[in-house]
Amino acid sequence: EEHGVGAYAIIPIRIDEEVGGISGVLQAAGRRGSEPRAGIARVDVQTLRKVALYASLALENVRRGSLRGDRAFQDSLTGLLAAAGFELRVQDEVKRAERYRERFVLTTCVVQEYDRITERLGPAWAEGFIKELAQAMRRNVREVDAVARIDDARFAVLSPASDKDGGALLRRLNGLVGQLPSVRGLPNPSEVRLDGHQYSFPDEIATGGELLSIVRGG
Repeated sequence: EEHGVGAYAIIPIRIDEEVGGISGVLQAAGRRGSEPRAGIARVDVQTLRKVALYASLALENVRRGSLRGDRAFQDSLTGLLAAAGFELRVQDEVKRAERYRERFVLTTCVVQEYDRITERLGPAWAEGFIKELAQAMRRNVREVDAVARIDDARFAVLSPASDKDGGALLRRLNGLVGQLPSVRGLPNPSEVRLDGHQYSFPDEIATGGELLSIVRGG
């Protein structure tokens, strides 16, 4: 109070296991003789925690930039994360969710009957379709989300500080498929569609090992 501060909250911004900075809020002390203020509200602390989370994500993305050229971490066809890079991101996110007490959502989706459609339309169509789908997915998620191509026609999205929102993301991704040029030109565009699932950590999936099993198709 001698410095004019009536209440404060500070959340560390962590990069891996290091503290890279802090996110804080100060509330001015009331005047002498005035009614005492309520202090820092719970919603303010939750907002502060989210600010620290996003700052942590941004700083870790900068550090992770050196891995982008590594073939083990990047899918060569689409430029998305590959399975190995995505698994590392999942592990990081589990630690961050436990640290900041935030939920996150893992979304997995696969193109139904992909092998059958590819056999009929050919590998050139399949390659163009996968590239278009990857670009559309990247444009339609948040900047803090991580998008990966896990297998030929299997994708995953990691959404930090997020809830399932009634499956809105899955519906949005499925709606993108029919708008792709490679699909619009087909005699029956509706035959190309996604089948997906969403998992909330830690509400539905309690451990990072279970999440990695899902990513690997287990």
